[in-house]
Amino acid sequence: MVNLEIDLQPLNKLGDDLERFSEQVTDIAPLAQPTAAQLYQSSAEQILSQGARGGTRYDQLSPEYEREKAKKYPGKPINVRTGALFAALTGANSNNSLTINNTTIELSVDLLYAALVQEKRPVVALTEKDAQAIAETVADNSVVVFQRIVG
Repeated sequence: MVNLEIDLQPLNKLGDDLERFSEQVTDIAPLAQPTAAQLYQSSAEQILSQGARGGTRYDQLSPEYEREKAKKYPGKPINVRTGALFAALTGANSNNSLTINNTTIELSVDLLYAALVQEKRPVVALTEKDAQAIAETVADNSVVVFQRIVG
């Protein structure tokens, strides 16, 4: 299992909000699914936009590899060959897990090459808009957590 850890510290407000929330609540499991949906949507958009969504379009493939890829994987964009990584990062299969901690959201993917791909051409890149959407998702679904606490 390869872990792609998304550090929320650069998005200070979201990190602070999650930290304060997690200090008050011990079981945030009900928030995992809606938060995962936000993250999966962001990842899909990042890959399909060839990185442009996160701010920097992916570097082009080398001419040699581009020719080879066109033969073996016709029509597949950068960061997509078999579709396994795309499926794992967009929630389309079960080769992943999501963990929410005080200041991080950790998406674990059971593909050895995932970390290498993330390093060179990021497939997960949260924007301020994503942070706001996740914060809203957490706020909207906090009622479920609160109701579980007060029973």
